[in-house]
Amino acid sequence: MKKKKSLQEIIYVLFLIVAITILFYWYITQNSNRMEGRNKDYAADSARLMALQIDEELTNALSLINTYTYFMEESLTERAGSHCADAERNGGKHPV
Repeated sequence: MKKKKSLQEIIYVLFLIVAITILFYWYITQNSNRMEGRNKDYAADSARLMALQIDEELTNALSLINTYTYFMEESLTERAGSHCADAERNGGKHPV
């Protein structure tokens, strides 16, 4: 009788070990899937933020180029105007 009870306890313990192993494997699988989803979200958010930063840098560069272009155009217009005025004073000849 004692052997039968001992055998039942061993079977019960083995059943619990198998059940715990299956549950642990299921937990690990679910956790891995969840972490993979989080990593994908993190990568997508990082890419979106980087794209916004690059867009801001390019917008600032374009603004700077437009500003330089404006001042260069103004400088050339003033220079061309002074050359024309000099030419009129010199009898239509452009100074070299």
